[in-house]
Amino acid sequence: MFNESLPVSRLRSPFAKNVQRKLTSFPPPFESLFSRCLAHNDRTAIVDNIGSHSYANVLARSALLKAKLEPFLEEKSQQRIAFLCPNDSRYVVAQWACWLGGNVAVPLYREHPKPILEYYIRDSKSSAIVTVEEYADRLKPISKDLDLPVVVMDSKSPG
Repeated sequence: MFNESLPVSRLRSPFAKNVQRKLTSFPPPFESLFSRCLAHNDRTAIVDNIGSHSYANVLARSALLKAKLEPFLEEKSQQRIAFLCPNDSRYVVAQWACWLGGNVAVPLYREHPKPILEYYIRDSKSSAIVTVEEYADRLKPISKDLDLPVVVMDSKSPG
């Protein structure tokens, strides 16, 4: 298990200074993945149409999103969180944010019509929805119908 207490601010990312809590351990299924990210902080993890993203950057953004989600989730883990993001770094950030909280990520597909999206969210018993600005208008009516919070991720910028 990852026993060393590592302040997020040591991730060498401009996002890290905004995260107040420390990453002391990771959920067991993902311990190896996130521990390896810490070992490769400055290496490039993703290159997409937004820019180049280091492991530290992606992990710090995921920790910030996890913190934004926490007020909407109960104390227990293993809750399902539906997310609709484009195929860029924001997809990974949303997925990792779910995993960092010990929750289950439920990916949604942007081409599905509203009834299918609503079905997947309802059937999965999701507790929250994560999305980006460009998809928020599609998901807000569904979230209202299902009485679920929607967390809209920050802009496309890598920083």
